[in-house]
Amino acid sequence: MLAAERSVGTGFRTVPAPSLWVAEFREVVAVSATVGIAWLILMLEAPFGERRLLLSGVPVAPFFFGMAALIVTVLPGFRRYLAPTALLLVPICVLGAMLFISVRPDYGASKLFNLLIVTIIAVPLLSNAARHAGVETVAKTVVFIMSVLLAGAILFKLRYGFFDRQVLFFMNGPIVFGRLMGFAASLSLLALWGMSRYVAFAVFALGVLWSMSKGPLLALLIATLVSAFWLLKGSERWWFIASILSAALVIVAFAWDTIASFDWGRLVVLWDLLTKGFQYASADPQSLGARYIVYLTTIEQIFSQPLGAGLGSWSASIPESFALDYPHNLLLELWSECGLVLGTIGLIPFVLFLAPGHPALRGAGLFLLMAQMVSGDLLDARYLLCFSLLAYLQYQQRTEENTNGSPSPAPL
Repeated sequence: MLAAERSVGTGFRTVPAPSLWVAEFREVVAVSATVGIAWLILMLEAPFGERRLLLSGVPVAPFFFGMAALIVTVLPGFRRYLAPTALLLVPICVLGAMLFISVRPDYGASKLFNLLIVTIIAVPLLSNAARHAGVETVAKTVVFIMSVLLAGAILFKLRYGFFDRQVLFFMNGPIVFGRLMGFAASLSLLALWGMSRYVAFAVFALGVLWSMSKGPLLALLIATLVSAFWLLKGSERWWFIASILSAALVIVAFAWDTIASFDWGRLVVLWDLLTKGFQYASADPQSLGARYIVYLTTIEQIFSQPLGAGLGSWSASIPESFALDYPHNLLLELWSECGLVLGTIGLIPFVLFLAPGHPALRGAGLFLLMAQMVSGDLLDARYLLCFSLLAYLQYQQRTEENTNGSPSPAPL
């Protein structure tokens, strides 16, 4: 709710007409800064041990986490979301009991602790921003941040190796970068309007393709098709599908030489998986082929240890030849380490985005869930968890407002 609307509503502070644009500008800046801080916390992933942001050789992550924690605990607008967020995190906190039987309690505690810290800070920041400016504004701010990240990656890679996958995509590896671009594409599809929706989606989808990361690409494909038929309505659905196909044809027509020069080996594997089945995948030991074998082995381990091997202990319960710390599948990770009962309970907060709410959060949540099924561990699921809780808290808030009347938010 921006300042121009406050001056005529009930319960808002009165802003003199000449000052409306100043007040509105200040609130836009406040909302943008809030979302930016939340996103920085998500990207840093842990208050300690993060080495990507250094000042004179000293990590600055503890400073940003401390500043964000202070904002969330001191300012009333943010503090009001602490208790609801903590309550929704109880099913994940319960997983901590599995540390007592873990053979790798250090790893298990690290990913659980950092996941909880990131979430308890980021969700109140995002929720308060959404309460004041709306979910769409938060989504658009995230899309803008991802645009800056994409621009930074392009400039960085132009200097150090544009098509070299071994070169970082600015601050991220190819899989994380592909996941962030896919997340931005999903948000663009359902938060933007008009041609900007399709342009932004195409740009970020190309970012996923550029990363040559099969997991995010497969997740985006599934999430886009499901979102088109689940969340888009009527002619809008068919316009979107036609636009995507048209954009693909234009790209192929005008950039064929560049496309032909790509090393498509990684994506050919994905095509073979989709057309020939997962049996083919075993021929690719470094990719989804190995994941297929890991998944089968993990399922066998789950049936042999239905109560769980202990949080962080997946690698100790399967053959050492895999040389992995986790199965690259959130569901299998929770079931294998925490058991079928506790693992299922712990999964609940991650799927709360399915509650009726803003399509952008539901579509983006679907993409993140699909991505989490093929890559990453419990801590990597922090994006999914935060936006899932944001979606549910917004749904709860809207339900309460519809029941009790719409209260006016306090100044940000």
